[in-house]
Amino acid sequence: MAEDNEIFLIEPAIGQWRGALIDRDGIPIELHHYDTASPFKAGDIALARVTRVDKQLDMAFIKLPGGIGGALNFRRAKHLCTRDDSRGATISDCVQEGQLVRVQAVADASLIEAKNIPLTARPKIVGRYLVAELGKPRVNFSRDIGAKDKKRITEALAPLADHCAWLVRSRAGDIDSKHIFAEAQWLASAFQGKTNEPAISFQPSPAETCLMAMPDSLSDIIIEGGAALREIKKLLESRWPDLTDKISAYGDHDLMEERGVEEAIEEALADQIMLPSGGWISIHETPALTAIDVNMGGALSGRSAGEAQQLVNMEAALASAYHMRLQDMGGLIVIDFIDMKTKGAAAELIALMDDVLGEDSVPVRRTGLSQFGLMELSRKRSGLSLRERMTHQAGASMRASHEGLMLLRRAISVGNAPTPGILALEARQTTLTWLHDHPALLEELKTSTQREIHLQASNHPQAYILEVK
Repeated sequence: MAEDNEIFLIEPAIGQWRGALIDRDGIPIELHHYDTASPFKAGDIALARVTRVDKQLDMAFIKLPGGIGGALNFRRAKHLCTRDDSRGATISDCVQEGQLVRVQAVADASLIEAKNIPLTARPKIVGRYLVAELGKPRVNFSRDIGAKDKKRITEALAPLADHCAWLVRSRAGDIDSKHIFAEAQWLASAFQGKTNEPAISFQPSPAETCLMAMPDSLSDIIIEGGAALREIKKLLESRWPDLTDKISAYGDHDLMEERGVEEAIEEALADQIMLPSGGWISIHETPALTAIDVNMGGALSGRSAGEAQQLVNMEAALASAYHMRLQDMGGLIVIDFIDMKTKGAAAELIALMDDVLGEDSVPVRRTGLSQFGLMELSRKRSGLSLRERMTHQAGASMRASHEGLMLLRRAISVGNAPTPGILALEARQTTLTWLHDHPALLEELKTSTQREIHLQASNHPQAYILEVK
């Protein structure tokens, strides 16, 4: 394994796969969750029916497959406008009640608030070699693609050129035409299908989702479990061969624990995230924004006030940027730094912040430092944050969905042990209710372990073998 490159870990599990990007120092810097329990999630595309058009809100409400609600605002539907002059158009000029429209989930629905899934009527899929977008047919190329490769790829895409708008990405220049066409066929299927009834037209598997987004800088992709490795190798052979040499297997369990991912999650969700100086930061999510509070703690010991303030703020800047990326925070983020009096300290803090934000894989914008020590940042939202996904807003108690998925991961390991008997799962009643509401996950567990499943209420989640007498 190359020591100077990042690696990506993949942990398959019932109901949810997880991925983790590990930097060259062995530190987890990104976490990714690929849900199979959610009926419609970020990136999925469907033909869905408009149930209500609200002119006052300039928004259409849409019933998605699975019975969940979605919302389409005018800005994301404007290209559907039927008026010759769209300057005075409204949402009712774009869609009508009862109409079927092809939409894509822009993000997952917030769990802090009961909101509809935000949608766009111009779906776009970023593959490894191609970007496909619903729109006027055309083929554009990245600047890095040479004339010879342009001709070759244009010929390969010719049978699908009229299906949507295509952008050929840089890495396609090194890929055989048959694999580019294979990906194009798959992507184009998202914009086809019946037009007279609602249906999901594009819902990539967890394996497909994570492989599409793999950066070229990786030295290795490590997968937990042989079954998942076989599935992924099959995908790579037919569609994404540039990743074939990077794939390796780890074993059947404990990959995330062994590589420090579980420890990083535990630290991220703590009430106080300690800094080397003795100071600490605390993170609080609200429906409107995420607040990061910087505290001196024990940093004053052996230091002047000015030294301690600047040191804690610099450490807090590093920690905040790290956790924004690790926890996938999105939207408005406000950091409340400690007020500093030392000349030039604010400029040094801002310069450091710019350096570390530049390493983020998601665009981040910031304001300056206010007279009260506040810095506002806007980070592109790509889904649920780690806290939103795993905890309740009040008290940070474990969410039923996360406890259920965690229990299923544990149950696979326990259930595959040689000990005979029934596989017993104990959890809170809210978690058991969530499992009952997702019978396909329990059926998959039963099939995977070849055991009868017994559920029982308990305040302490656990999985164990119940011997049959």
